[in-house]
Amino acid sequence: MTLLWLSGAFVVGAWLGIEPGGGWSPPGIALFLWSLAIVLLVAREYVPGRVVRERTLGRRLLPALVGLLLVLGLARVSFVEAAAPPIDLPPGLQAGPVEFEAVLDTEPRPYGGITRLPLSIRRMIDLDGETFDLEPPVDIDVLAERLFGASVDGSGPLRGFRYGDTYRVTGRFQPRAPDVRLPPGISPGAAGVVTVATVRLIDSTSGNAVRRAVAEARGAATASILKTVPGAASGLATAVTTGDRTGLTPELRDDFRSAGLSHLLAISGLHVAIVAGLALVVAAGLFGRRRQLYLLMPLAAVMGYAVLAGLSPSVTRAGVMAGVYLLAIALGRQRSVLPAIAFAGAAMVLLDPRSVGTLSFQLSFAAVLGIAALEPRLRGRMDALVGRLAPEGSLAHDPALVISRGFGYSLAATIATMPLVGSTFDEVPVLGAIATALALPAVPVLIVASGVVGAIEPLSSFAAAPVGWIAWLSAEWLILVARAFSSVPGGTVSTEGWGGWLIAGWYGALFAWLGRDTLRRVAGSMPRAAGSQMASWVKSGAASPRAPGRRTLSWLAVPAITVAVLPWIAVSQLPGDRLKVTFFETERGDMILVETPGGRQALIDGGRAANGAVQNLGGALPFWDRSLDVVVLTHSDADHVGGLMGVLDRYEVGAVVDTTASADTAVFGEWRDRLDARQAPTVVARQGMVIALDSDVTLEVIWAGAPELPEITGANAASTVLMLRHGDVRMLLTADIPRSVETRLVDGGFPVAADLLKAPHHGSDTSSSAPFLDAVAPSLIVVLTGTRNPFGHPDEAVLARFADRAPEAPVFVTKDRGDVTVETDGQRLWVTAAR
Repeated sequence: MTLLWLSGAFVVGAWLGIEPGGGWSPPGIALFLWSLAIVLLVAREYVPGRVVRERTLGRRLLPALVGLLLVLGLARVSFVEAAAPPIDLPPGLQAGPVEFEAVLDTEPRPYGGITRLPLSIRRMIDLDGETFDLEPPVDIDVLAERLFGASVDGSGPLRGFRYGDTYRVTGRFQPRAPDVRLPPGISPGAAGVVTVATVRLIDSTSGNAVRRAVAEARGAATASILKTVPGAASGLATAVTTGDRTGLTPELRDDFRSAGLSHLLAISGLHVAIVAGLALVVAAGLFGRRRQLYLLMPLAAVMGYAVLAGLSPSVTRAGVMAGVYLLAIALGRQRSVLPAIAFAGAAMVLLDPRSVGTLSFQLSFAAVLGIAALEPRLRGRMDALVGRLAPEGSLAHDPALVISRGFGYSLAATIATMPLVGSTFDEVPVLGAIATALALPAVPVLIVASGVVGAIEPLSSFAAAPVGWIAWLSAEWLILVARAFSSVPGGTVSTEGWGGWLIAGWYGALFAWLGRDTLRRVAGSMPRAAGSQMASWVKSGAASPRAPGRRTLSWLAVPAITVAVLPWIAVSQLPGDRLKVTFFETERGDMILVETPGGRQALIDGGRAANGAVQNLGGALPFWDRSLDVVVLTHSDADHVGGLMGVLDRYEVGAVVDTTASADTAVFGEWRDRLDARQAPTVVARQGMVIALDSDVTLEVIWAGAPELPEITGANAASTVLMLRHGDVRMLLTADIPRSVETRLVDGGFPVAADLLKAPHHGSDTSSSAPFLDAVAPSLIVVLTGTRNPFGHPDEAVLARFADRAPEAPVFVTKDRGDVTVETDGQRLWVTAAR
């Protein structure tokens, strides 16, 4: 009790030092109400005429100690270093093209569909190639799409961005200045930002040796999970296991935010509580609870998980909270989470007073206040409902009770944090508590399965694969819940324009509803109200009076259901008796997957995004399938080759058909380097080449460039044109060929007539000439163009030519219709679109 209020007093004091008067911002109001609760607690002991028990020395000193901690929190702010003066940029670091060498000495962060790297520039390179060191180094943010030159010993997966790496960076620099508008989310202390950046690894030995070793371990675990868990599920698995969220697509993050599930993406107290609770149950079963040594196992698990997650502020706070909680168990003290989180918060404020102004800090305190005040009012009704649906003694009782408690905590925390969320994101997810209750059972399964994959995959990929399937299924459930709730009309309410007074009204109304008596009860019994938050994870496993066998069966329900569902999903994903061709919607570029009735697969191009191809393949291929028979690169541009490096890393590729084109770009150079390093069976496309995919399915190269023809020049003209045949059906896949190649194909009598035409060059007006369309005479046209293409594809004139020359042919544009899937039995075509 004393720890709770003294810690709270220190935090409030620090906030008042950072923001004199507390301000009318949501965190200022929340902390003001916290301080009001402290005052009520102290006043309760000294109300005139109130009969109280004999006051101990601690009770008599409590007001003085509270006041002292308030002053100490206020004083701690005065020791914060003053803001650094404006940075005098070195001559080589001015607006425009720059080149430098820099060290990554903190964690990379996801930024839209790319990565933000907070770098420290140590050396500049001028236009003549001369280098000069910077002393002191200059901090800068770099927005990077991928890392070049990072293959591990020439054969392993591409290395991600890691602490201690030294990079050579080229790009365009925007300095921080009053008249320069930088992209949002840039580090406050950064001298500016580099966009359109090429980042190449040149060394990985900088920084602290211990932190570097931890970063290597995290990177290895991330690589193992990405290699084993397919599709979008892999990004979610790494997010909850290693804290690496760079594998999450912007669309998926938006879905989780709209559904009120963003807290599941960032490792926080919830995830640490799950790890601690599961480890405590296992330790109690293995060693018994008579001796306190069994607590070492959950403590080690929590600390190891915190280190694996990168020791971010929220994870550190949760780790300290769990440590204090376990210490309380060891000492036989009151088992309350709230004093632990209060102490952790005070410790973090002591180390960094400005952390009190961060969103994660504010949300944590607002959430526990809501749990303390509101959850007890919800618990009784929920327990009664659980008792009716799953009576005491049934196998479903314990899991149902935990789910109901989780819903109660989530609802209480959602109510208390809604103004903070609304003021930060300009919208609040009103269905977030229900979504959390549905998603919560899958989170422990995902954390444990992903952690096991990260540990055993380096030893045996075969043994890791089944565990990866379980991680995939649990992640897919979370994604399904997020997408379902994000699409519910009215699921979010806009709060744009809400001011501090309106948010103050929310909190004021909430506390007025609770009433004065409730405030006093909160002040006196908050620890007891919130104390079961972590205990709810371990109570049934560690202290249930029922027989161990029955208890074990109840908690095996979720993994047993997971394993039972997998075979049915596997059956549903078996290949059918038709040829299936999927034209993917990508951010930019081409990506086509061919699946034959016999189970053979060919991937044609990979789009631009570094992780885009593997994400799409994970959703299209069976969850157990980590192989491709053929990979074809039709063109050297980044919007065709960009995603294929990730495919080489995470899929077993039988053969590669490379393009005859060449490009002096970092992306294409990396592709060729990866082919050489992996020594994958590779052939260069040539006209007349036939790839037999199945007994009645072939890919024929009808154009592969013609360097001997000087009138047909340019990278697009060297695109590989393919004819896919199955029975009587033909599909013409034209890559980015221009009109000059179309004319050559038509005038040269090449066999271009086809039932399906993949429109050349994303529907650009440089292609799809009228004579070419007449020669193809398609009955179906698919245009591959991305949602983020900057060229306005497809061109209106091209669409008009489609309507004029092939009036009966429906046109499917992927940026409008999503992924387009075409199936054929060799006679007819069936088309489905994602939207």
